[in-house]
Amino acid sequence: MMPTGLEVGAAGGGGQRGVRELHVKNIIFFVRPRLELMDIIAENVFSDKSNSREFHILFVPRRSLLCEQRLKDQGHVANMMLRMKREFAGSQNQILPVFDTLLLLDRNVDLLTPLATQLTYEGLIDEIYGVTNGYVKLPPEKFAQKKQGEGSKDLPTEPKKLQLNSAEELYAEIRDKNFNAVGAALSKKAKIISAAFEERHNAKTVGEIKQFVSQLPHMQAARSSLANHTSIAELIKDITTSEAFFDNLTVEQEFMTGVDTDKVNTYIEDCIAHKDPLLKVLRLVCMQSVCNNGLKQKVLDFYKREILQTYGYEHMLTLNNLEKTGLLKPQSTSRNNYPTIRKTLKLWMEDANEQVSPPQRLPNALNVNGGRKHCASEASATGRSVCLLPPCFIFLSSVLPCPQTPNDISYVYSGYAPLSVRLTQVLARPGWRSIEEVLKMLPGPHFEERQQLPAGLHKKRQQGENRTTLVFFLGGVTYAEIAALRFLSQTEDSGMEYIIATTKLINGSSWVRSLMDHPESQSP
Repeated sequence: MMPTGLEVGAAGGGGQRGVRELHVKNIIFFVRPRLELMDIIAENVFSDKSNSREFHILFVPRRSLLCEQRLKDQGHVANMMLRMKREFAGSQNQILPVFDTLLLLDRNVDLLTPLATQLTYEGLIDEIYGVTNGYVKLPPEKFAQKKQGEGSKDLPTEPKKLQLNSAEELYAEIRDKNFNAVGAALSKKAKIISAAFEERHNAKTVGEIKQFVSQLPHMQAARSSLANHTSIAELIKDITTSEAFFDNLTVEQEFMTGVDTDKVNTYIEDCIAHKDPLLKVLRLVCMQSVCNNGLKQKVLDFYKREILQTYGYEHMLTLNNLEKTGLLKPQSTSRNNYPTIRKTLKLWMEDANEQVSPPQRLPNALNVNGGRKHCASEASATGRSVCLLPPCFIFLSSVLPCPQTPNDISYVYSGYAPLSVRLTQVLARPGWRSIEEVLKMLPGPHFEERQQLPAGLHKKRQQGENRTTLVFFLGGVTYAEIAALRFLSQTEDSGMEYIIATTKLINGSSWVRSLMDHPESQSP
């Protein structure tokens, strides 16, 4: 005997995915403890428009903790917010909304972006040295030379600790630039500072001298900032011009464009054979898995066997953790949706603005033939041009393009547009209805909830005033994604200002390290 107003729903292998539109207060699902059924139930809960029904689940033959956790992961935060809205309906304080839109993005929706190497200035600092609470620790050698002179032998051994935030004028200017555009920005800043110091020769009167002296602290701080960031850029250059970085980036971009994702990658195989850092290997294997919607069983088994035999069987738990999160998984019978998502959302921009501004004549500038041997040979072999920038900024334009004035968010990864940011961009214009089929291919459910405001709380907008969207990343966000959202805010025709919140700032290495069973043994 069942109480009145209660409907029983069953989620089975061939049943309908939707809950029938009936006037009921309670819905019960009788289900077997299978993870895929939890996804279907979550879709039904999110598709319910009444906001007044209570949902219940009875597991047959027994409950499953994994299934319960899956349901929590499928929308715990959003459900909690909607329930609070229902419970406090009519009792809220009459407060003018600060944001026009709240966008909750679960990291599970876009597993690929954090695995890719960030190519903005701030992103590379985080990738190579790690930014913690706005501070970075750097090797002291580059900084010591500028302070102690060439003849000094007493080089410091303590790392150089620098604070990184937008209160520093130069850092605010270059933090979101593609690294290849940083050289020109530093050169321009050097000329401005040099010209400012030269003004002292033109100061003749007492008033002019007084004005110059008043500006001196700011000029000295600017010169110190320029010296620091030139040193940081040189440190990053030592990494980015290495053959190892070049090869790693090439493989990443091959995966992101769908090249040879269904078979064992020879570069990954070589990395394991040379016992390269395990973090590097895991990032690449996970990226291949994500771009291929899982790996063929024989490919996955090969990678697992090679990793365990090379790095130790204690990492079996690490591989298991990666499988639980969906970063590393066997290929299912369903088709690979990533190529469709990539093409529809234009995640790879072949025609992005990657032209270099005309080369400037700079002191000690590299000529085209003065690059590293592997860069020059690659350029001659491929027939592609080499990017000419100030000292320490020379790369292959085919791999690391030099967008001085980018026209798309893909500049932050030199071709790849972060899926999370592209979804944010489409939401603003033209809206998610235009990509409904693509959204169904992404992990987990999606929904839109429109909040009705009392008449007195509708904001009166001034002409040209932008709307404000709070983008909340659940599970972490990278500096490159933040740079891409800042780029969208600064676009003239966007009409939207983005404010970013997150549970954590991450990069590929810190993210994978958090899933490792023995991360201390794999610290860089």
